Amino acid sequence: MQDRPTADEVLTTLRDYLQGEVLPNVEGTLRYHTLVAANLVTMLQRELQLYPGAASAEQRRLGELLGRPDAELADLNDDLAERLRKGDGDTRFERRCWEALFPGTLDKLAISKPGYDSYDMADEVQR
Repeated sequence: MQDRPTADEVLTTLRDYLQGEVLPNVEGTLRYHTLVAANLVTMLQRELQLYPGAASAEQRRLGELLGRPDAELADLNDDLAERLRKGDGDTRFERRCWEALFPGTLDKLAISKPGYDSYDMADEVQR
């Protein structure tokens, strides 16, 4: 059990300090760097909230794709990358890869760049 403050509470305090105390009192390059720091803190908060579920879903999708449902996510990614590098020409497998990887890409965008995660694959793939 983690004592308080939680990681999210610490990050909230840091973000509020940067935005409420530092940002109004700095200019130029320091202002820009403070904005970047505040945005990074917000990104870390989203990662704390969203990454565990996203990683679990990615592990499940890749495990199903590669027939290794109990494998670790890093191992699945390594295996998939190796298989794709070999390029055996199996277009059905490549399509299944797209279907398995695309939701994970949206999950990662939801963490790093919210708003970009609403991309609609139908615009890209007309079938």
